[in-house]
Amino acid sequence: MPAEQTASTAPHPTEGWTERRSHADGVSYWRRGERHRATGWAVDREGGREAWLYGRRLAAPDHPEPLDFAGQAADGVLEWRDADGRLRVEQWTTAGGVDETRYLDANGAPGSHPGGYHRVRTLRTGERRYYAEGPTGPVLHRLDGPALEDAGSARRARWYEDGARVASPEMLLDAAKLRALAAWEAGRTPEPMPLAPSEFERIAAVVARNADCELAWELSIAFPSAWTAGIRRSDGARRPPVRG
Repeated sequence: MPAEQTASTAPHPTEGWTERRSHADGVSYWRRGERHRATGWAVDREGGREAWLYGRRLAAPDHPEPLDFAGQAADGVLEWRDADGRLRVEQWTTAGGVDETRYLDANGAPGSHPGGYHRVRTLRTGERRYYAEGPTGPVLHRLDGPALEDAGSARRARWYEDGARVASPEMLLDAAKLRALAAWEAGRTPEPMPLAPSEFERIAAVVARNADCELAWELSIAFPSAWTAGIRRSDGARRPPVRG
């Protein structure tokens, strides 16, 4: 069934669209044949919501709360606000072509994503870097994933916390497996590998972010306490791990 179109003779005074299309499952907004809405969702249908400006789709920020696109400020910054109208995320592109996302708390100060970082920078190469605000400036920092994500290879991803290189959950899992194997070969009952508080938090954050992935199931066996902490934070899988 074709979309029903309702055209306006002039751009909407605040949202800029000239055409509103009604669909069986929602609406979309257009300007000169391109999806466009200066504030709000240019596509609001059952399949999802999308923000568009002059035919360019905007990537919605990863955020624990539902956010709405609040438009582009005079300085070019894209604004995302929560249900109470508070500015929570700002996005812009630098003169060097770097896409930057900054997280704010309810009072407008630098706020922390559940992954522990305050800002994300995506380079022209596609590499993504996560930062937290340190005493002397931003430092590489992320709990729920690598602070350096290489667009070309997951193997080149690097984990950092407070600016220092740390072991990934996969590396901790490998160490736990080697420890258990050594105990079995020596005729001893394997004991859980102890974790530093920061390692415990790292594993819990990874599980909370994606509780259903294969890595999370393996972590549930090697580090059940950290896995349980992650599950309690997650809105996802709350069932006990099942293998086989």
